[in-house]
Amino acid sequence: MELKLELLEYQETAIKLVVNVFDGNDKNTFDNACADGIRSNICTLSNEQLTENIKSILLENGIDEEIAELRGEKELTIEMETGTGKTLVYIKSIYEMFKHYRFTKFIILVPSVAIRQGVLSALSIFEKQLEEIYGFTPKVFEYSSKRLNKVTHFVEEQHPQIMVMTLASFNSEDKILNQAKREDLFANIPFIESIGRTNPIIIMDEPQEGMDTPNSIKQIAKLNPL
Repeated sequence: MELKLELLEYQETAIKLVVNVFDGNDKNTFDNACADGIRSNICTLSNEQLTENIKSILLENGIDEEIAELRGEKELTIEMETGTGKTLVYIKSIYEMFKHYRFTKFIILVPSVAIRQGVLSALSIFEKQLEEIYGFTPKVFEYSSKRLNKVTHFVEEQHPQIMVMTLASFNSEDKILNQAKREDLFANIPFIESIGRTNPIIIMDEPQEGMDTPNSIKQIAKLNPL
């Protein structure tokens, strides 16, 4: 059985508006987004320009700024009803952000193993059809402390990368990603810091499921999300 992608207007609108947050951003290239062996996401827009883009999106869609609760954090909440295809929307948003801006580093952060498997399944199911639409396929992998070479590749590679991981994989100081004294470190810094140097775009699936605790906020900040 093969699931066919449908072009649903409300999904395409949601994706377009996510992309428009970065309207005017310079495309990332080897020259402007690579340093010390690390390929990063580089945002060339100021905080003020990003805010203006978001305000334009709100105005275009008739959303009051007070209702939107705009703050200074580089964080957006995108709400969709259950069953409307939010997983596909954020997957296609990844493809579109690479297409428009050449952002290459993405982390899908999930609260549980069950949701992680669902995300990995969706990425696999739609991979071929998305390849036909966009002409490329990101490198997708599930974070595992037993396969840290994949984290090193995530940090170094210029090809778009999607790392799917649970909050539990790095939410305490004794987790391998946070350890500073290991022989297999990248650039002799903890893996969490090397990931942070890539300025990944983090997509938090079901963030209300434990990602809003003080400790979770502290640990996610170490990833230095764009």
